[in-house]
Amino acid sequence: ANVLAVELDPTTAAISQYLYPHAHHMNNAFQNTHLSSPAFDLVIGNPPFGSQSLYDPDSPELRGFSIHNYFLAKSLKLLRDGGIGAFVVSRFFMDATDPTVREHISEYADLLGAIRLPETAFRQIALTDVTTDILFFRRHTGNSIRSKDWVSTETIDVEDVKEGGMKPATVNRYFALTGDRQIIGKLAFSGGMFRDALNCIAEPGVDLAKEIEQRLAVLPPEEYKPRITIEENTVQAATQN
Repeated sequence: ANVLAVELDPTTAAISQYLYPHAHHMNNAFQNTHLSSPAFDLVIGNPPFGSQSLYDPDSPELRGFSIHNYFLAKSLKLLRDGGIGAFVVSRFFMDATDPTVREHISEYADLLGAIRLPETAFRQIALTDVTTDILFFRRHTGNSIRSKDWVSTETIDVEDVKEGGMKPATVNRYFALTGDRQIIGKLAFSGGMFRDALNCIAEPGVDLAKEIEQRLAVLPPEEYKPRITIEENTVQAATQN
């Protein structure tokens, strides 16, 4: 496979180059890479958290999106028809009351499945507690073949661990419909950095890797279709911009 890695920080880009010497590396801001052709088979990313917006001359329609949502929407735009996107994102993408970004993405990508991780998932490697989701998408050319339930949200009652009792919470309809099947732990208002923040609390002694593997079974194995013709020099052309 031809691999293209984009990284803004020069130190991290240098480490990436050392670890993956056979990949092509772009030490640049994502919005300045001039990547615009929908030609990639697979995109993997962990969009940066943040509410600030970016300007991308090749994707002006994304200028109103937060940096987090811009990275997700832009990455999916770069997939060829049938290409797969896999991302670790903030839960606020799926649970945001305003569905504008999800509606935009649904115009050219289907959600194949989602897994909600407990807030402690990245405690050891990132020294932070944050509820995140793993999302899998498949690019399409305007003809969605899967449910769009994930575009909307619902209000459900969850436990208020700090104050006691139950409390209404806004969650993505995908998780409201699948319930515990795709959530590792339980949703609750547990205090933490933000008093009214909804978090996913892990059960004691949970084997996170095993739990994720079990929930990957929701992904349809037939969704990825190899391209019939190969577009030559896609990565090479990108690195020359």
